[in-house]
Amino acid sequence: MVSQVLSHYKVLHKIGSGGMGEVYLAEDTTLRRQVALKLLPAHLTGDRERLRRFQQEARAASALNHPNILTIHEVDQADGFHFIVTEFIEGKTLRSLLKETQLELAALLDVMIQVASALAAAHAKGIVHRDIKPENIMVRDDGYVKVLDFGLAKLTEPETSDPSSSTWVDTTPGVLVGTVQYMSPEQVRGNEIDARTDIWSLGVVLYEAVSRRPLHQARSTGDVMVSILDREPAPLTDQAPEAPAELARIVHKCLQKDPAARYQSAEELINDLKRLKHQPQSRTASTVMMDRPAHRGVWTRGRAIAAVGIVAILVCSFIAYAVLSRRSTSTNQPQIRSLVVLPLKNLSGDPAQEYFADGMTDALISDLAKLGSLRVISRTTAMQYKNSSKALPQITQELNVDVVLEGSVIRSGDNVRINVQLIQALPEEHQLWTEKYDRNLRNVMALHSDVANSIAHELKLKLMPADQVRTTSTVNPEAYDAYLKGMFYLNQATPEGTTKGLAFINEAVQKDPTNALPYAYLALGYATLGHGPSPPPDAFDLARKAALKALEIDETIAEAHLVLAQLTMYDEKTWDWPSADRRLKRAMELNPTLAAADAHYAWYVVLFDRWDEGFAYMKRAQEVDPLAPLWPAWQGSLYWWVGRSSEAIPECQKSLELNPNFPVALSVLGRAYSDTGRHDEAIATQRKAAAINSAYLWSLGYAYARAGKRTDALRTVEEIKRTQGDRYELAVIHAALGDNEEALRSLETSYEQGKLSPWVRNLHVFAHLRNDPRFQELLRKMNLPN
Repeated sequence: MVSQVLSHYKVLHKIGSGGMGEVYLAEDTTLRRQVALKLLPAHLTGDRERLRRFQQEARAASALNHPNILTIHEVDQADGFHFIVTEFIEGKTLRSLLKETQLELAALLDVMIQVASALAAAHAKGIVHRDIKPENIMVRDDGYVKVLDFGLAKLTEPETSDPSSSTWVDTTPGVLVGTVQYMSPEQVRGNEIDARTDIWSLGVVLYEAVSRRPLHQARSTGDVMVSILDREPAPLTDQAPEAPAELARIVHKCLQKDPAARYQSAEELINDLKRLKHQPQSRTASTVMMDRPAHRGVWTRGRAIAAVGIVAILVCSFIAYAVLSRRSTSTNQPQIRSLVVLPLKNLSGDPAQEYFADGMTDALISDLAKLGSLRVISRTTAMQYKNSSKALPQITQELNVDVVLEGSVIRSGDNVRINVQLIQALPEEHQLWTEKYDRNLRNVMALHSDVANSIAHELKLKLMPADQVRTTSTVNPEAYDAYLKGMFYLNQATPEGTTKGLAFINEAVQKDPTNALPYAYLALGYATLGHGPSPPPDAFDLARKAALKALEIDETIAEAHLVLAQLTMYDEKTWDWPSADRRLKRAMELNPTLAAADAHYAWYVVLFDRWDEGFAYMKRAQEVDPLAPLWPAWQGSLYWWVGRSSEAIPECQKSLELNPNFPVALSVLGRAYSDTGRHDEAIATQRKAAAINSAYLWSLGYAYARAGKRTDALRTVEEIKRTQGDRYELAVIHAALGDNEEALRSLETSYEQGKLSPWVRNLHVFAHLRNDPRFQELLRKMNLPN
């Protein structure tokens, strides 16, 4: 198969095989990307009806598009082969991981939470995996989990009610069975199954991961099936005495033979796993997956003597270690998965050089994010610690990171020196690494790459080719200096700062038109102007031209992809949704610290009713940018949009803890109060939001309408028309008042004026308008499904 071309996929080499067929690494010659190509064996594709049902199932699975679910790109056939094309994931299956290493409880719980999150998203779409097992759980080197083979289990499901005929099992006497170990009682009986069968299987995986032994101690398929149906499994604490009691309870509940006694949804299981993970004993537990003998042996006198000798040796070794550890720092490498780069201190003796120190900080964050093996806190959150007096342990706890990178920068003319040190702050402050770099400003880009690669080497991160931070070409010092000044002012996020920033960025472009980064930030600046109080008429055109120019020079500039996606989604009214999808995915891939890409992708997917996925992406934005109030406010807005207003309230409160006067959070919180009957609080909150930003006056009108204050609501409508024009949000007020004709008129008028938001499609307030032909026509014009 190697070097053979199937359709437009060139097979590179074999990477695995199993009952579902052989798997190859291949190159998509059209999109120039690596993919995994799984060839289905003939015995699974010979039945046309079974193959047709499988293809239907696989296509449904491909629509899930959840961060923890392997993406199915295509189901196709060529040259007599039937195959599935998926994204290529570099990592290890949970089975391989359990064989090779010992996982701490917190790490195991994190894996299980991610798997359960994938299942929750699938179950919400009516898809049951049917074959959850360690081989179908892939763990990347950065701890990120992908669940494999959604839709494939349907192909291997037996045609009869006799599970022993399934291709899932090995019936050879004396050979431990495979997938049947993870089947639920209802699967064994051939009964109808639902989401709870996946919960059983995940419980089996968790039991096995902790105890390091199969749940069913049997040597044949029949024995395993009898065990599944009739025997109660040994309590987890019998097999793993060090396992927390709460973990044993969770596993026990997953493994109830009656589905009604199990967790009824993956969300319930996730909540319990998260609570366990955040219990102090769980965070400090060393290792729950210990190397143990496969069976409990009989204690003979000889074994007892040997055991006493081993204990004596261990005690002596421990004493020796304790003595030596006082003399030297432990060389054990901590497990590092997350990092924050604190703002570099300006030691140049010139306050005017603050922009340079900030620019160096921003560049380090960007290059470290490209490693892909670390969760790196975004610039907007990191910069909030500039000149902070907080201790490193406190910062570590606030951001939930493993290590802190701090340092200083000195610039003298075109010479730059950076001193950096990597510090583990908890449980006690400990310097892991320190280094000094001297460079000429022309080679400053190489400096950033050197720091990032040095840290990766020091932390023993396993770098894949795509993770390598490459050394870029030299820069024009004057142009780079102007670029850093422009960044400094743009990041102030003020009208004056935007104007000054664009002036400096334009200067950088003029001095060096071959550098892609200034063009990308020109695009961001012009897009920001376009949303300002007095936008230039060509702001969005200028933003698009600058973004395209950046990508013409360097296709890997994440910010340029983000700008083009935002223009497509919100501003240019092209309704090219596939383009927005591709741009946002590319931005997230190129810069994992770009929280805005995750957040806007959340809004994109919910537009097509992929709500659980949207919630997950917005949560990820919060994880990389935890001190930004916008992301929890938007999380609350997503909940409100779908009518889950009680869940919106705590998200908005979280946002307001970060910024008590944040109008976005106030507006969403007020709407959630209205929907939950807290009308006085809603009106008071909306008055505060509108006083801060009159754009949220419509939310006050909504609060009046929901409270039954019709006169006040209509008076607010007239005020908005007089001061802001006929906005589509007026339809929200009319719908809340029950004035359907006025609501539809506002929506149609907004569309004609180019102001209609596509997200009216799934706003819960418009639920009773969705079947109206006029509403459906608006959706059709915006290339949206009815």
